[in-house]
Formats: sequence, structure tokens, C-alpha cells
Amino acid sequence: MRITIVGSGDAFGSGGRFNTCFHLVAGGRTVLIDCGASTNVALKAQGIDLATIDAIILSHLHGDHFGGIPFLLLDAQYMTRRDRPLLIAGPPGSRARIDAANEVLYAGSSQTEWRFPWSVIEIPVGVPTDVLAFPLAGPGGSLAGDIYICPWMAARNAEALGVPLRGELARLVIHGVLHVLGYDHPETAGRTASPMWRRQERYLRGFR
Repeated sequence: MRITIVGSGDAFGSGGRFNTCFHLVAGGRTVLIDCGASTNVALKAQGIDLATIDAIILSHLHGDHFGGIPFLLLDAQYMTRRDRPLLIAGPPGSRARIDAANEVLYAGSSQTEWRFPWSVIEIPVGVPTDVLAFPLAGPGGSLAGDIYICPWMAARNAEALGVPLRGELARLVIHGVLHVLGYDHPETAGRTASPMWRRQERYLRGFR
């Protein structure tokens, strides 16, 4: 694992430091932890290729922690001409705030036909999660992804549903794979009636 402190300054640039951003390389992946407004400049000052970034994880939605995303997206669109997926993960409301920032800083950008897919995963704060899935770019532009399953939540789900733990783990793996492939569902009561959920249950029956 290699961590580079790209920026450690506050919202006011105290001490001449760039806004918060940590560049993490591990397991063949490159991730930014936070992406403050000055991040693009800071990355280029350190000779870091923006095209190598697989994902961005946001701690919270203050400008000095996420305000660099519109600039990074436009750089990928028009300068590096990125063609592989970019994942952004953050707290609830991340997608709406990123869309709003894009539109405020570059009017009309919400209508952009992006040359690369980028997606936002919103992770509830302080709420146990049974499965997290992150689509990432694989070798040669192929699609890859990471899936994380919480054993404690899987066991609790299995008990509540009255199914074997093995069956619930299989369900969560299939669920994660479908997310990596681009499927999604509402976080409402209609979740289990969504096309993704029905596909998941069909695959699960075939798996058994």
C-alpha cells in the first residue's frame, strides 16, 4: 500500500496547503480519499496521472472535500479523454450535490454526453450494510469490481428470512455482481419489486 498526501489543508488553504485529498494505491487499485476543490492542481503538481484513478471516496460534502470533482470529471472528458469507469462513493445526498456542483460551475454540464461511465454510490452513515459493490475498470478496459459482504449482517438476514446462511450469502454475492454490472434498485418499499431484484431471485433459483 502506498499513500500520498496530496492535500491536508482546510477550507482556507491555511499554510499554503491544498484542500484535503489522499492518494491511495493498493491491491492494484488507485483511490482518492476526498477530492477538495484544489485537487486537480495538486495531483498534477505531484505528477499523478488523473486517468489512473479508479474511485473517489468522500468523507463528507464540504467543498474542501468534494469540490474538485467537477474539475476532475471535465479533465477526464476533454483532456485525458478517459474511456473507463469512475466510481464515486459518499454519504447520502452525494449524487445530488455533485450534479448541482457540476451545473453551478459549468452551466449545461448536466446535459453532457459523457465519454466514460461514472457512477455514485451513497453509503448510509452509521447504518449496518450487508453488501457493498464497487464497479472498477479491469485490465484492457474490461469491467471488474470489488464486493464486500458483512458476515454478521448476512447471518442476521438469514435468521430473519428463515433461510440457510449459505443461501443468503449466495443472494448477497449475486446482488453485488448485479450492482457491478450496472443494475440498481430504489431504496424504498419497491426495492423487492424492482427489475434488478427479480433478476437476482431468478439467478438465485438457478444457482440452487
